[in-house]
Amino acid sequence: MKKNIKFLIISFTLFIVVMYGHNNCKAATKCINIDSGSGNSQYDITGNGKKDLIKNSSGNNCALYINGKQVFKPDNKAEYLSVKLYPLNKKTIYFVISENYMESDEICGYSMYQYKSGKLEKLCDFYNPVVKNINNIYFGVNIEHISNNKVTVLCHNQFGGTGILYWKMVYQCQNGKWRLKGNSYKVTEAAAQDRKLTASMKINIYVKPGSKTILYTIKPGDIITVNRIYIKNKKVYIQAVNSKGETGWFKSPRKIAKYFKEAAFPG
Repeated sequence: MKKNIKFLIISFTLFIVVMYGHNNCKAATKCINIDSGSGNSQYDITGNGKKDLIKNSSGNNCALYINGKQVFKPDNKAEYLSVKLYPLNKKTIYFVISENYMESDEICGYSMYQYKSGKLEKLCDFYNPVVKNINNIYFGVNIEHISNNKVTVLCHNQFGGTGILYWKMVYQCQNGKWRLKGNSYKVTEAAAQDRKLTASMKINIYVKPGSKTILYTIKPGDIITVNRIYIKNKKVYIQAVNSKGETGWFKSPRKIAKYFKEAAFPG
């Protein structure tokens, strides 16, 4: 019972924070939703000049079909799919598929595809490359902007130390391959609206991610601004700016640790 109550409290809090973050971010590119159990027949996906039926099946038959042919089925324990179509033009129509668990609505996969040569080809995985490098606590991702050769996604996760953070990542297509740009990303929202957090413990701030050189130390009561996030090799570093404008980094712990007073459900 206690576990269920705790889950409900966490879920409600995350819903409020997620909605706040979404309402304050750039409006996502217009798309067509194909909900679980529904279909769409507005577009020529196969390129034969005729409109095709896209069906998102539900229940035990969780899969995506085009004209009755199965083109996608999750290889994990996903219980339903959230499918979005991004028709950029007649020749370029992207599928963004979110794989979800029914009970918690947590995602276990989020990728972009395009129908080519009779099959759905994965272009870009927005989920697995990130999740393998972080302590995945309610990680989520949404498309913010999409074009022929560039996709901007807005991510969020509950990190150890800071609690929930939102950050933007950009994927670009070069020579036919989609790749994530860099390892350092802009934080758009934190546990506090203005990204300012009040230290509840002593924290060493280093000159750069992975460095052993201390730039300065923040003490309980000191206020810093969370500016950027660095993700690489299963490590996460957070960029902090103090009241003097000094910019440095601290490592996000892969455990529950409340570094700041405003941090909600950290890690």
